[in-house]
Amino acid sequence: MLKSLKIQSIRVYATAQNFVTWTNYSGYDPEVNRFGQDSRSQGFDYASYPAAKTILFGLNVGF
Repeated sequence: MLKSLKIQSIRVYATAQNFVTWTNYSGYDPEVNRFGQDSRSQGFDYASYPAAKTILFGLNVGF
């Protein structure tokens, strides 16, 4: 079938970033956002947005 379509190669791939996080942290993101270098605020995330989860799928076809 590939020869009839004159396809020499096909590559399918997927990659993910920040897809799964295993932790006992009860907030959104264990990489806590702090304001400045104030050590009194350490460990508080101030309800900031978590890091984005990114999933990328791709298909390369060579003729």
